[in-house]
Amino acid sequence: MQGWKLFIHAVRMIFGNWLEVLRIFLVPAVIGIALAIALVGLGASISAPLGMPYSAAPILLFVFLAAFLVYLTIATWCIVAWHRFVLLEELPTGWVPRFHKAQIMSYWGQILKLVLVFIIVALPVGFLVAGFFEASPIVGLLVAVPIYFTLMVFYIRLSPVLPAAAIGQRITFGDALQATRGHAGTFVVLLLSLVGFQLLLQLPIFLTATILPIISAVLSLCASVLASLLNISVLTTLHGHYIEGRPID
Repeated sequence: MQGWKLFIHAVRMIFGNWLEVLRIFLVPAVIGIALAIALVGLGASISAPLGMPYSAAPILLFVFLAAFLVYLTIATWCIVAWHRFVLLEELPTGWVPRFHKAQIMSYWGQILKLVLVFIIVALPVGFLVAGFFEASPIVGLLVAVPIYFTLMVFYIRLSPVLPAAAIGQRITFGDALQATRGHAGTFVVLLLSLVGFQLLLQLPIFLTATILPIISAVLSLCASVLASLLNISVLTTLHGHYIEGRPID
């Protein structure tokens, strides 16, 4: 089961390098949270004297956009550092990873391309599926499920362009599709493994939600962090295996 092997390899990379995970993600995350809180506080202090909601709207919009930009920068900074650690063995030298501006900008460019491809492909498909649901919910569901998996496999096949951008390697969507050709079944198993893992993470959150809400909130935060790390690790694994030919056994 190649898809399962990819999943397990991605998990092993996280737990087998837990110290490097902390050194790459911890301090930038704290910086990002502090900046986001500061921006929200600044926005509240500036908009409060204005009174009317419509008067404060431009300020709140600016704060929201600034906080989003901070989040995006911090997240990409860490993700690029993780890709480079795994693929280039660029070890963190301290508790603040190197800030690779050119690679971060390239990563954003590839994300934008993926978003555009998603819009071009998913919108007409979405209208088609909606038409089937209007005719019959059962038929719509029978059509939507295989289409969903087809689209997700397609985007998984494109995803190696992201780690490539992080290490300064130029590959096109065509290169990624060529390297991952003939592995649709593998990626379906990988996708199902990720979904199953997400559901497993949600189980203790669900069980403690009504009894211990504080514990549930902490577990929810931990689950979100772990799921994000796993998704990043999967991207790195896909690039390492299909683009560079690295073993996953």
